Amino acid sequence: QPNRQSHMGDPSVLASGTATDEAVAVAKVALMATMGDAESQSTLAYWYLSGKGVVKNVVEAARWYRLAAIQGYAPAQNLMGTLCAGGVGVSKDPVEAVRWYRLAANQGFSPAQFDLGVAYLDGRGLPQDDGQAAQWVHLAADQGFTGAEKTLGLLYILGRGVSQNTNEGMRLLMSAATLGDAEAMAFVGDAYERGAFVDKNVEKAVKLYRRAASQGNDDAKQALQRLGLQ
Repeated sequence: QPNRQSHMGDPSVLASGTATDEAVAVAKVALMATMGDAESQSTLAYWYLSGKGVVKNVVEAARWYRLAAIQGYAPAQNLMGTLCAGGVGVSKDPVEAVRWYRLAANQGFSPAQFDLGVAYLDGRGLPQDDGQAAQWVHLAADQGFTGAEKTLGLLYILGRGVSQNTNEGMRLLMSAATLGDAEAMAFVGDAYERGAFVDKNVEKAVKLYRRAASQGNDDAKQALQRLGLQ
């Protein structure tokens, strides 16, 4: 299943070894990045963003992500969108964020498809449009992106941008919960507890609440307290 960190660069290069090994690894990647290798540029950017192997420097991270992004490297394009959206290492610019998201999304990169869908859903950087939101989130969900499955499930439950279909909504939310999405677990747990959209089953609800609470989900923690189980 895709996840954001795996597309920020390749942190595994620094996963083990001595400080000397790390220095050598950084030097090698920096050389490749300077020579124009987009993946190395993205990896070096991730290290600057996280402070792994180098002194943390978000401006330098943004510079290297941009160099990779302008070469058409979709993971870097998506991260440039994230940096622009949050004003990290660059000026905050939701319109520019959407431009980068779209470039990556048009290459089929599921995290960018999801981010573009959420931008449409919230009306950040472009006019709010539930239909466009659902379309892009659906593309990401079709690739198994967990956050997209959860969001699309909620859109089906609410009938936003799609015809309301609670069965499809619950199917997607259950899939996201199975893959470990804490918010989806809490939502499905609540559905089981109340008998909403599914047959009431408090035992299943409690199991889901416990799993979600173990990940720090506040709704699940409150549900367990309400049930006298925490």
